Amino acid sequence: MILYYAFGGGLGHLTRARAVAHTLQLEPPLLLLTASPWASDPTIRGPFELLQPPPALERNVAAFRRWLQLQIARFQPQHIYLDAFPAGIQGEWCELALDVPVTYLARRLRWPSYRPLLRGQPPTYTQTWLLEPLETAHRQFIADYSTVVNPLQLHDPPALAPAHLLARCQAIQRSGQAVWLIVHTGSAAEVQALLEYAKALATLEQADPQLVLMTPPTVPSPRWPGLEHWQVYPAWPLFSHANRIISAAGFNCMRQLAAYRQRHHCLPFDRRFDDQYARAAWVRQ
Repeated sequence: MILYYAFGGGLGHLTRARAVAHTLQLEPPLLLLTASPWASDPTIRGPFELLQPPPALERNVAAFRRWLQLQIARFQPQHIYLDAFPAGIQGEWCELALDVPVTYLARRLRWPSYRPLLRGQPPTYTQTWLLEPLETAHRQFIADYSTVVNPLQLHDPPALAPAHLLARCQAIQRSGQAVWLIVHTGSAAEVQALLEYAKALATLEQADPQLVLMTPPTVPSPRWPGLEHWQVYPAWPLFSHANRIISAAGFNCMRQLAAYRQRHHCLPFDRRFDDQYARAAWVRQ
């Protein structure tokens, strides 16, 4: 049994979990520890079984820590993977009695914002995988607590573009219009900001593209004249067929769109711990 910790409000932690499992060829049983509402969808969760903590624990670090210790005793994992947050989203992995290997998957953090949550002894990592460039202080923390540190390039599990959406994309292009994909699973306000950004780009370029919002299923369609809404997960198999892709600067989108930099525009958003502005600046450089 592998216990994989993937806490965070968005879809990104689950997408990364699938990519990590595929890249490292992790064998089931795989137990995904998350509170993400997206995890209830097995097509998004992938090869993982689901373990969700009681919601009341999200604001009680001490109770969360006790619950974690009970789950470790219950499931007796042979390996623990910690995604993004080296001691959990609240620091709840500090001061835990862990006698199994722990792997840390290090994504960029706003380290000055996260560091105060490390109250007590964090885990010692048998292996840390560096998924992207990090702040100097974050790297130093990893060096202090890791036995082995290596870079890792993630690869998503194979997927095909849905045939009906691929056909629609090609039909739009045959009609003489470009297809601009807007890819996001954030708030309605952020989707609106991305649509307005796309409209501003089109005006600047004197273009008249077909705007297509791509989200997972169940996301409501915004009111926007002429917008098509394609509900599909994963989105990346359609990227190679689009004339332009517009997204936020989250880890997975920036990774999946690395091969399409010339047609990708990103609009960073504020996050408590994820530094999308630094990521976007690094990519531009």
